[in-house]
Amino acid sequence: IELNGWQPMGDGTVSILNGYQASRSSWENNSRVKQFKVSLGTKDYCIVELADVMGIQEFRFPRELSLALDKTDISRTKLRFTIVEVYPGLKWKDTAITEIFSCGG
Repeated sequence: IELNGWQPMGDGTVSILNGYQASRSSWENNSRVKQFKVSLGTKDYCIVELADVMGIQEFRFPRELSLALDKTDISRTKLRFTIVEVYPGLKWKDTAITEIFSCGG
């Protein structure tokens, strides 16, 4: 996932609804992200590991990335989430993310 012009609000907390969360069976049948790498431009900053659970999960970027985001013209630089590993779905091989958002704090 590549995002232009987006960065966490408030205290930098990022929330994610991992997997296809339309229903329990949809969530179980489709793969979910286990780990993803977070990059800004060409630099990799961290690996985020997600639990294999429905509902909202939260994480924060490392301080180094938060500082880089504050100093970067984010409209010109891609914030990238690259899937590294997944929890396999029971039926489908596709990997879903319902939503990624930041509401501040």
